[in-house]
Amino acid sequence: MATGAATCSKTAMAAEPLIVEGAFEDEVAEELALESVLGALAPDAPPRFVLRRMPDGTLRPLGGLARPEVSRRPFLQHVRPPSMNTKAGVLAGKRIALVAGHGWLEDGAGWRTQRDRWDFSGCGRCRGIIEDFFTAEFVTNQLAPLIENMGGEVVFVREADHSTAAAVTIDEGNAQYKETGAFAAGPNGTRVLASGQQGEARYGLSFAQAGFRRAYARWAGGADRSTTASLVVSSAGGEALRAIDQTQAGNFYRSLGRFWFAASGGSLAWVSSAGVLSADSVKVGGGLHASSGKPWWQMGAKSYVPFAGADSSVTAYGDVSIRPAYAEMLDIDAYVSIHANASGTGPGGTTASGTSVYRYSCQTYADFSLSAGATGCDDPPGSAAFADTMQASIIDGLRAEWDPNWKDRSARVANFGEVRTLVDAPGVLIETAFFDNLEKGTDASAPKYADNRSLHDPRFREALARSIARGIARLYFAGAAAVPERPHGLSAVNAPDGSLRVAWAAVPGATAYRVYRIDGLTADAAQAWDDGAQVSGTEVSLADLQKGSAYAFRVAAVNASGEGYPSAAVVARYRGVKTKGQPANALVVHAYDRRDAWVQDQDNDLTATLAHGGALAALANVYFDGALDDAVPPLDGYALVDVACGKDSSEHDSVAPALITALTAHAAAGRALIVSGEEVAYDLSRGAAADKAFLADVLHVQYVADDAGTKGFAGIAGLSTLGAQTLDDGTHGAYGVTYPDVVDAAAGEVVLRYSDGRGAAVLAGPTFFAGFGLEAIVGGAAREKLFALVVGGFALPPLSPEIVTPPVTPEKPEPEPEVDPEQEAKPAPTAVEPSPTATERAGCACSESARVDTPLWWLAILLLVIRPWPDRLRRRH
Repeated sequence: MATGAATCSKTAMAAEPLIVEGAFEDEVAEELALESVLGALAPDAPPRFVLRRMPDGTLRPLGGLARPEVSRRPFLQHVRPPSMNTKAGVLAGKRIALVAGHGWLEDGAGWRTQRDRWDFSGCGRCRGIIEDFFTAEFVTNQLAPLIENMGGEVVFVREADHSTAAAVTIDEGNAQYKETGAFAAGPNGTRVLASGQQGEARYGLSFAQAGFRRAYARWAGGADRSTTASLVVSSAGGEALRAIDQTQAGNFYRSLGRFWFAASGGSLAWVSSAGVLSADSVKVGGGLHASSGKPWWQMGAKSYVPFAGADSSVTAYGDVSIRPAYAEMLDIDAYVSIHANASGTGPGGTTASGTSVYRYSCQTYADFSLSAGATGCDDPPGSAAFADTMQASIIDGLRAEWDPNWKDRSARVANFGEVRTLVDAPGVLIETAFFDNLEKGTDASAPKYADNRSLHDPRFREALARSIARGIARLYFAGAAAVPERPHGLSAVNAPDGSLRVAWAAVPGATAYRVYRIDGLTADAAQAWDDGAQVSGTEVSLADLQKGSAYAFRVAAVNASGEGYPSAAVVARYRGVKTKGQPANALVVHAYDRRDAWVQDQDNDLTATLAHGGALAALANVYFDGALDDAVPPLDGYALVDVACGKDSSEHDSVAPALITALTAHAAAGRALIVSGEEVAYDLSRGAAADKAFLADVLHVQYVADDAGTKGFAGIAGLSTLGAQTLDDGTHGAYGVTYPDVVDAAAGEVVLRYSDGRGAAVLAGPTFFAGFGLEAIVGGAAREKLFALVVGGFALPPLSPEIVTPPVTPEKPEPEPEVDPEQEAKPAPTAVEPSPTATERAGCACSESARVDTPLWWLAILLLVIRPWPDRLRRRH
């Protein structure tokens, strides 16, 4: 093989080779060195072969030599049925490897990450960026859900489940495994059911605690296996069916999706289908890596791939090249590796910023060469078009959705090990942004934030994920659009006709919507979302609900590419009766909008009001509607409004101005109000005059301090029976409380105190304010008790009465008088009957003086004239 120096002339614009000195213990170190060298180059710098000086003085490309040539299949030959997924979209039937770079590695001296933590200027209590973990978070939290929502199957090369509770792994030898039907022993300890036979292989699940978990399954693939094997996942949200092509390689843990499992568990079950059915092991959850004690999701691919089932032909590779080698064993269609860039300029960081997409250089073109100019290299086939399309999609998306000044560092080629090792699938490596860019530039064209701050921000991550997903879709369909944005304007309102109306604002480009719900919401806020139902309009009326039960709803927008992210959640308690007035007497407002570099996904998953709705539903006399704070209905008919502000603060308006106006009028009318959030008092005390007046005169709160410095509190005065309670530190299902406000009473009294004795909540008449989000109280029972004590003291007026329609009893016709057959035959008498005597009339309550000798024909006419009036009166009413 020619050295880099010898091949330099093949790239006319290449500068002199860059020689890197130093010892590199493995391919990971070389890969990181190459990444930093290229990251330090200015976008307009000429390409350079980057060479490593070996101990014997010879030079070779930094990163390693080319892999041996092997036979390749034609690009995109796959035609497989949609599997592992029930969502429709442009990626149905496609298997996409989403590769999170780096992770914990063992280097002989202990476990280490490939990158250190970097914090942008002003980060304070933000989490910081460690590239090894950012990539895993971005892939599993933002990018993978979109690929699955577009119909694709995702192949992971690192653990995708972020729960640290012990994973549940079951195979045919465990007591939790039960089978019915004529199953027989299969290869490698599996169980098989012959084609046409009826049977079921069920894996029973139970857990130490409820929560979201990703489920995986393995099977023994083969040509005679079923192409539509049915696997049913039973979780707290119901049953989800996965139709799986078992002719494909299955002896690896393949992802089935992410589900909410109750502690009591659920099950995974293979059921008989056409073709031979194979059942092997299942795994649910992530857990901790045994020897390191680190969460499995943080471990590098070198640890995960052997665990997942790869053989020695793959596990012999180092942590870099093992990723594409493993992914291609699962017969992928495309390979996308996610990284964050580095300039290698030292602790002070860099001014470099922006995004670049790399493909393999074939070691013919210098590193950092423009992809568009490397026309003699397309390895694996399709990679050139993939890189160029992906770069354009990302830059267009980020400039439209995040920052019009986002830097375009162009699609390029390099000798990165991940793309060099690919054999069949087109692949790209995306340098998303610079984690060591800590300061925003000062020139007019600089991005609005430092790259590091953008990488923190879930809004940036979502815009980036939508752009990458569109880039993948355009590998197959040139004009594919991005999936629609997250819907807004959601509300769920009890209607006077007895239905529950769920409505939302239209999303540009959406052709349909998917409505998700949770049935029987409780104070534990279990996120047992169902599989959703697709609708064509922007509202739906539901009447198939259980009277008295509480529900949660969220909505996602759909187009031809697939389904976007779901909206924030609203809650409602269904009354299910017809009323003349407003059926619900309370409104729960989701006002927790903040998502930024400090408030990330784990701080705000947009479901804060689930805990509020579940607690209020335990109160017999409270029926509530729900709305996002951009869709609050008129408050006139509500006796109680509960506003959940979470961690909202200044940038996002802890309480929006329009909502302040509405709540001020609501409170002035003497109606009950609950407001809670850990930054509300801090924000309002520094706001405009209207904000300060709302805090002091409506909430009756005096702001004292920004951070209580404790997560313990207890009830006093009217809430003394609540006892000592705790706020979530981030491990109890809500979010980590960071800055609980310290407050005092401007009127009324302090009814909750922190463990140091300072005020945490104020009750003044029918208004209650807490300096922390009520959803962050640990334990559903504690939340339920607090709401019961607070709302129970408000003496809410009775609900609008139900319209009760009395049962209609059909009128019975007067019976015809019986006629004696013998009398019927007699002729009518001709003699005139004498008039009744006074005594006989007295038996009819008639008196002689009341006697009216009126001819019968006149009475008949009078009846005909009078009889129509009652009907006319009824019609007028």
